[in-house]
Amino acid sequence: MEFLKVIFFEERGVLVNGKQSDKTNLVIEIEAGTHTISLAPPTDFKPKKIKVVLEADQTGPLSPKEVTFETV
Repeated sequence: MEFLKVIFFEERGVLVNGKQSDKTNLVIEIEAGTHTISLAPPTDFKPKKIKVVLEADQTGPLSPKEVTFETV
């Protein structure tokens, strides 16, 4: 498993490959591979989607891959 942290100024649902996963600003545990990350509505953020590639054994709970969404 790999680890991802989605950063946004408020708590919001995180969508991994279009499916609800967890909340922003928490470390999420997901499979290695290529994933499309987005946020749950409202759509007041940019970019609309972020593609991430998580390689096996490259992240950890204390060193997750981080992606950031900003408000529009």
